[in-house]
Amino acid sequence: MPIIPRSLNIFHRPSRTSSTEPQSGARTPPNASPLNEGQTRAPRRRGLLGRALPSWGTRANAQTGSSPEGSSRPLIGAAGSLTAPSTPQHPHATGGTLSVPSSPLHNHEVRYVKEFVDHTGLSDWSSQMFSQYRERSRQLGLANDFEQVRVYSRLKQAAGNLRSAVRMRSDSIQLNRLPIAALPDLTFDIAHLKKLATEDCDLHELQPEIENLFLLETLSLKGAKNLKALPDAVGRLPALSELTLRETGIKTLPPMGEASALQRLTIDNSPLEKLPTGFTALPQLVNLSLSDTKLRELPSSFGNLSALKTLSLQGNPKLESLPQSFGQLSGLQALTLTDNHIRALPSMRGASSLQTMTVAEAALEKLPADFSTLGNLAHLSLSDTKLRELPADIGNLQALKTLTLRNNEKLGALPASIKQLPHLEELTLSGNRFRELPSLNGASGLKTLTVENTSLASLPADFDALRKHLTQLTLSNTQLLELPASVGALSRLTSLTLTKNARLEALPDDSVRRLKNVQMIDLSDCPRLRTLPQSIGALSNLRTLDLSGCTSLTLKDLPHSVLFPHAKLTVTYPKHLHNDVRDARLKHDPRARLLKNDMERKRDEMDDAIFDTQPAMNEGQIMSVAFHIKRGDDRLEDIRRNAKEALPTPASNDSPLMQRALGRALHLMTSHEEFRDLRDAARSLPPVLQQELADLLPAGDGRNLVQEIGAGAYGVRGTTAIQDMLPKLANQIARDPEIMALREHATQYPRSNPSDVVAAKLAPLIRPLWENARALAPMPREVQRRLGDLLAAPEGRQLVQQISETAYSKRTGNPALRNQLAVLAAQVETDPRVIKVKSFMDRHDLLSPQQKAESIAQTLTLIVQELWDKAQAQAKKQGKAPMAESSGQR
Repeated sequence: MPIIPRSLNIFHRPSRTSSTEPQSGARTPPNASPLNEGQTRAPRRRGLLGRALPSWGTRANAQTGSSPEGSSRPLIGAAGSLTAPSTPQHPHATGGTLSVPSSPLHNHEVRYVKEFVDHTGLSDWSSQMFSQYRERSRQLGLANDFEQVRVYSRLKQAAGNLRSAVRMRSDSIQLNRLPIAALPDLTFDIAHLKKLATEDCDLHELQPEIENLFLLETLSLKGAKNLKALPDAVGRLPALSELTLRETGIKTLPPMGEASALQRLTIDNSPLEKLPTGFTALPQLVNLSLSDTKLRELPSSFGNLSALKTLSLQGNPKLESLPQSFGQLSGLQALTLTDNHIRALPSMRGASSLQTMTVAEAALEKLPADFSTLGNLAHLSLSDTKLRELPADIGNLQALKTLTLRNNEKLGALPASIKQLPHLEELTLSGNRFRELPSLNGASGLKTLTVENTSLASLPADFDALRKHLTQLTLSNTQLLELPASVGALSRLTSLTLTKNARLEALPDDSVRRLKNVQMIDLSDCPRLRTLPQSIGALSNLRTLDLSGCTSLTLKDLPHSVLFPHAKLTVTYPKHLHNDVRDARLKHDPRARLLKNDMERKRDEMDDAIFDTQPAMNEGQIMSVAFHIKRGDDRLEDIRRNAKEALPTPASNDSPLMQRALGRALHLMTSHEEFRDLRDAARSLPPVLQQELADLLPAGDGRNLVQEIGAGAYGVRGTTAIQDMLPKLANQIARDPEIMALREHATQYPRSNPSDVVAAKLAPLIRPLWENARALAPMPREVQRRLGDLLAAPEGRQLVQQISETAYSKRTGNPALRNQLAVLAAQVETDPRVIKVKSFMDRHDLLSPQQKAESIAQTLTLIVQELWDKAQAQAKKQGKAPMAESSGQR
């Protein structure tokens, strides 16, 4: 490891006494230095950098040979140092310095220092740019120390990046957000440069030396608002293929005739007034964007740009006409004309390749007579123009796929030939004066039809001709009184929007019922709408129904399928019906009724316990009931909130099998109140569980079990964890071998297996499964998985319930033991005995799967009991819980 001289070691802190001083017992002054033999030295600077600076000197000191702060180390170029001779490559530079310090701490040590010489000029450039920036900031009163530091740092970084680009022979340079008036001269010496881009740089000029970059392909100058002109050399760059001038101050372009490789030219948000001579002689120009400029005209020979494919003329308010040669752009594929004063288009016969044309916010009054000869035109948009009519032969545009006509206030009708557009897929008519639509019989490929903000009063009689492909229909803010019955034939329709139709009063029920694939219906802001089709909420694929703003609707006008939408349907009700809908939904919500009735019973029990002379509950039990009642109030508030937000309720999700079972149970029960409680408990359950419990209702024990499950999940003691276990419970019931065998036998021999007998046999089989689910519900998922193997045996189920009661009981639960459950699960998984038992059973082929599960459960119960006893002992040892009763003491 090399030895670092102490004078160069910035981590070395010199001692307060010199080793050469006599130890006379006198105390050394605190600012004495071993280098000046006890003389007073300047106070040490704080920080590592501050302590290192004094030993390096400054540029001024280096020239005079002095050392700062009394340092005795000779500096470069000072007396006592040996300077290397100049070299032919650097005749005026210092090649290196051998410095022989005279300090006693540096005897026999030599240091070689290489002085950096910037031959690129980047350091001077960055310093000059920073000085100019600082002077401008001072003059404008914008000087800010922190901002100046950031600018200085960015300039230094840019200089470093340029230096690296030269060293690494990079072919791309990007400069962003720099206050530079000019690019460094070095830039134009990089002969291999292919891309030069600046963004938000305060360029004032672009040097003529840019002609040296004969390989430059991309030149992008964005945000150079003080750049007023380009040098003529730009128009002579032989390899330039892309030129971007966005948000600059350029008013004129240099002659571009020699830029034969130019393919893409973008001039946006710049005060360009005129295109240069020779502009139309660019043989490879493919994309041209002249947006938000001050152009007044285009060259008369504009049509010579035969390679041009994309032309954008947006935001040129002074442009009033196009040259006659414009229609000769045979390769033009996309044309955009927006925000200009062009009143008429020249002949377009020669633009045979045109595919997309957009005219918006223009003074266009008429389309050319030969407009329909554009055989490849696929997308046409005419918005905010002064058009009075469309060509009568517009139907000849056989390739047209989308036609958009927006806010053409003087356009009163569509030509009848529009029905001859067989490939038309999207038609948008908005803000026009149409009162009727022509026949669309021939436009059978139409997929999207939008008619809005018009005076449309009726739809064509053959509207059902669109049934093959129409998927989206929008008729908004029209004068329609009703929809024709032919709407029902639109079998592929997925979206129906009928907003802001002030005169619409009803929808045809038969037609709506046939819209099997519709997913969204928007009827918002139809103030005269008074009735809804009874089938509208029952559409199986309907996901969104918007009735907001339908002020004439009442609660009685809402069909049951809308008031209680199915699980996947979201309904937005009118604001004035929010409270009525909430109350109606709460009134019919079985979970709300179940919870409310259970809370009333618990309040009565608590009142009896408080005021009776011989209460049935002690103080702790009373507090527990009060706690659950408070939780029930919170849950009831959540149900009210969901009802107000029109979320799906269980009332609309009943299992058909449970509905029939409840109908038969009504005749078996004498008390209407008991039947109401049973109905609420059954209907509160998920449909999948209703399906599995429906055959319990013929027997009294079965009805009690259904009521117990409903109250246990959704009553005052119900929890989200138990509710989440209900689908798993349904799956366990469906796959239980004994239950499956019993149901199969009852199906094969119905006479010998009456429904009440089957229900009485099913109840004791399903009850343990319910108790297991309730016991496992509060446990973590991993613990559930490990203890689930115990449930196949009665003793295993008993142990799981004991563990759940001990750890999670609200009254006697032990938090310390809850923390031990994860450890218990890990121990069960890794216990060698468990692994051995499962491995043995996997190899045993004589037992059925049910017998294997029971054998494993019986064996695991003993092992888990042992581990559980140890966990309780550990909790007691830590002093966090009293010792629970062991299995041997029970």
